[in-house]
Amino acid sequence: MLTIVTEPSVDEAYEAACLRWPKAHDVWEAITWALSREPREGRALTESGNVRAYTLEGARSVGWPTLTVLYRTENGHVVIYDAEFTEAKYGQAGRA
Repeated sequence: MLTIVTEPSVDEAYEAACLRWPKAHDVWEAITWALSREPREGRALTESGNVRAYTLEGARSVGWPTLTVLYRTENGHVVIYDAEFTEAKYGQAGRA
């Protein structure tokens, strides 16, 4: 499991999202949990694959925003250097 490190702008985006969406914290926990265990998730943005983008789609029915993070792996850390919380496109999560 890798340690998650965030830039100050990411912390600010997270705090603003928590004020806007009731379950923004849950989305943040889900994405950081996933990246700490599988840092190769998401789409590679560089040839080396060290810089990546990962999106967790939200659902309005449960108060989850969509979260996209840009991150890199280095020295046993996942460094998240950008996070964008947006209104979820989907009304519900899961499959019926």
